[in-house]
Amino acid sequence: MNSQIFCLGIYHLNRAFLEKHAVAYNRVNLRVIGCLSLSSDVTPELVQQSVGQISLTGTMTGPTDAVTALRAKIQ
Repeated sequence: MNSQIFCLGIYHLNRAFLEKHAVAYNRVNLRVIGCLSLSSDVTPELVQQSVGQISLTGTMTGPTDAVTALRAKIQ
């Protein structure tokens, strides 16, 4: 099962939110217009386990390796 998130503005992803989805084998699909921000403790492995697809119009900030992992999922 996938969760759909749409945000106009700033959306912040933290480790606890992503872990909750990873444990439930649930992927998050994100559509962000604005800024996608990642907590400093988000890892590329956690991104792979919990994030499905991303549509981003704007910027992304956070740990370099996690941002790189998310950029690979942008469609």
